Amino acid sequence: MQFDTERYLNLLKTKNLGRNILYLNETSSTNDEVWDHIKKNDHIVIVAENQKNGRGRRNTNWLSLSEKSLTFSLGIQLDKSNSNLMPLISSIAIYNAIYEICKINIGIKWPNDILCNEKKIAGILIESKLKEMKMTFNIGIGINVNWNKNDIVSSNIPNITSISLEANKNIIREIILSNFMLQIENLLLINKDEIIQQWLERCMHINKKVTFHYNDEIIHGLFKGIDTNGFAKIENKNNKHIFSSGVIEV
Repeated sequence: MQFDTERYLNLLKTKNLGRNILYLNETSSTNDEVWDHIKKNDHIVIVAENQKNGRGRRNTNWLSLSEKSLTFSLGIQLDKSNSNLMPLISSIAIYNAIYEICKINIGIKWPNDILCNEKKIAGILIESKLKEMKMTFNIGIGINVNWNKNDIVSSNIPNITSISLEANKNIIREIILSNFMLQIENLLLINKDEIIQQWLERCMHINKKVTFHYNDEIIHGLFKGIDTNGFAKIENKNNKHIFSSGVIEV
């Protein structure tokens, strides 16, 4: 069943966020669509049933399946002073939106992948532009919602799963998106310390051994959490490292 915009709007409980929505049957990239439409709006949500050239982090491709994935981007303009933790806010919002619906065993992998039983279930790509002290965020999100076992095998992507497989039931995509918007709106109202605390509570590898890839460097150590900017803290051989970007293997 195609995404139902009217159903989504009826489910939406926000004061403002998420009410400006554009549904597309097909597009190259929902993130590209946001940049085309955000100029005249304080926010916009682009949902696509079919995305031909979805982007993931570090120039990877993101595969979505028609009527089985939830593929969307949220464009939102914020004051620069309130914007540096958007990657954390986005991952908390996705975690909450999924967990409140089906209570499956999910966790956040730094900085903002969502895993279930160590298999990826959702990914986030955030782009941004600064203009006149306003930061425009373009938050692209792909969620494997109702993929079945054959879909997983056919994708040839290792270590992925879907909400329906883990919850053993089909999931209404409009509920997930409406809940995500409410989570984002509420999270934008709380302070930095609480955002960081919520992220740490949901992280799946606090104080666990990880392999950290940063450019051509590989570091083995303990993941000790994040600093006030959301940067990763890695400790090994009594040395402490801070990274603003990179890839973690757990």
